[in-house]
Amino acid sequence: MPLPMVHLSIAYPLADALPEPLDRGAFYLGSIAPDSIHMREGTTREDKQHTHFYPE
Repeated sequence: MPLPMVHLSIAYPLADALPEPLDRGAFYLGSIAPDSIHMREGTTREDKQHTHFYPE
């Protein structure tokens, strides 16, 4: 799991490339929020299936 700054280093240029208007705060939060599941007591790696997007 990359650190939040790694996620944000991708999110910043991606936000610049997306069409406006873009709620940048929500976009940046959405780029790091899924990994916050690991801060919850009793969670496992399997819980990531509920917080991460896995395209088929």
